[in-house]
Amino acid sequence: KRRSFLYVREVADTGDILIDISHESLIRQWDKLNKWVDEESETAKFYKRLAEACRQYNLEVKEKDLLAGSELDLALEWRDKYKPTAGWANRYKAGFEESMTYLDESEAERIRLQAIDQKRTRTQKNLTQGVMALMVLIILSGIIITLITNHNTKTRDLHNEARALANIDPTMALQLANSAVKRSNSPLCFYESQKSDFIKKLETIYKEHSFYKILDTLNPKSIAYSPDMTISLSKIDSAE
Repeated sequence: KRRSFLYVREVADTGDILIDISHESLIRQWDKLNKWVDEESETAKFYKRLAEACRQYNLEVKEKDLLAGSELDLALEWRDKYKPTAGWANRYKAGFEESMTYLDESEAERIRLQAIDQKRTRTQKNLTQGVMALMVLIILSGIIITLITNHNTKTRDLHNEARALANIDPTMALQLANSAVKRSNSPLCFYESQKSDFIKKLETIYKEHSFYKILDTLNPKSIAYSPDMTISLSKIDSAE
């Protein structure tokens, strides 16, 4: 059939329609047609490069690896945009099915590598978080150990000082011993500070004597203790 400057005919056994242009001037003035021609040419060139890459990949000694990076990006964009068919592709170069398989394998390899990279990233992230948590735990443990050490050292020092003052200043010794015992009741304390027998006996004497309240008001240095731990008073208000 003849329609103006175009001849339309069917391509045998393909179902395709072939349009022939009868005049060159029409080609020069038909901007959209020129755009189609350029697009077809670029698409065909891209397919032939893909088919050649596939051929090199399938050689016994591979001359080409799977597509990756920007090369794979362009190939996937080309496939999704133009949706090539075997009938179209084989007009330019045979091996369309193999080329599409090659492209699919390249995409699958990218997905596999991305999964590995994501897993590695998660592992590194978890490891980093674990190390940070461990560092925080170590720091907190150090602070707690320091507090416990200082508390126990102070408790032990009070206890030792109380024992040292037992024969010199028993009143102060009793106060220090009681402070040590109170500190030893703290959850931080592992040092069991026990009142010495001397301090215990001193408390007993204080409680048994009717004048223990008076003793509490006296200068501790005016209180004397005999070897058997009995108490005597000396020079209280200048009196024997």
